[in-house]
Amino acid sequence: MNLIHDLELAVDDELVDAGIVVGFLLIGGVKNQIRKKKGFESFRGALIRDLVENNTLADLAAHRYLRGYRELHDRFDVGDRSLVPSPESLYGVLFKHGDLRTINPIVDVYNYVALKHRLSCGAHDIDRLNGRIALIKTTGYESFKPLGKGTVCTVPAREYAYVDGSNRVICRLECRQAEHSAVMDTTTKVAVIVQGNASTPVPAIEDAITEIKSLLQRCIGEPEVLRRVLLPVSANVTKTATTCGVNV
Repeated sequence: MNLIHDLELAVDDELVDAGIVVGFLLIGGVKNQIRKKKGFESFRGALIRDLVENNTLADLAAHRYLRGYRELHDRFDVGDRSLVPSPESLYGVLFKHGDLRTINPIVDVYNYVALKHRLSCGAHDIDRLNGRIALIKTTGYESFKPLGKGTVCTVPAREYAYVDGSNRVICRLECRQAEHSAVMDTTTKVAVIVQGNASTPVPAIEDAITEIKSLLQRCIGEPEVLRRVLLPVSANVTKTATTCGVNV
């Protein structure tokens, strides 16, 4: 089994109807402890300075893309207001501390793109996904161990979440990632996810995926395996459909 080419990708119809489009970038041969940089740190520093010096947190949070995520939460009756869309959470950290701490090349790259494009970006270790990533409406029985937390819990029914082949939540909404699929220095195969909402045009998702790909090549070298998929298929009808989406 080829864990990248055979990885099942799916988005439930009800979430498609809510306007969600998801871009996936699947890569192998990753050396996540290598940081070639080639200008990335200067790009990152310039973006952070611009965001902090020329914006307020309230202005950034009011952007239509971020409002779109909160509207999704309302649509799916998410009652926990501590669950903030991931780009808004990054902005909060940035304005509180004046910077984001570096973690590893993959995480640093997708955080940069999330800040720049105002989109939810994340990544997961493919070796830990048991052959599947699906964005589903939750039943209340899915297990979830949030990143940095010590206990396993369940998520409420009727929210949405990304789950793996063992029905474990790898990301609750577009807000909180799981411990077990976190990208580490030892990760060699990674699934990057960029999620939009009804307010984000499809080209914005594609542009973010393209920039993540380009920056990863700059920072960690050319990957051995590459697969791009856009779901739902109807989001990009000009491309050739596969059983799992669209290779772009």
